[in-house]
Amino acid sequence: SMLARFGGSVTVAGVRVATVAALHSNGVPPADRSRPPT
Repeated sequence: SMLARFGGSVTVAGVRVATVAALHSNGVPPADRSRPPT
């Protein structure tokens, strides 16, 4: 997935999605967000 290559956050379908590192920092699994698999 192209999203996995961003170093910050991206907006997908109007929803701001943080990177995996940020998701883990918030205690939220990446799979629980709108992050498509690689």
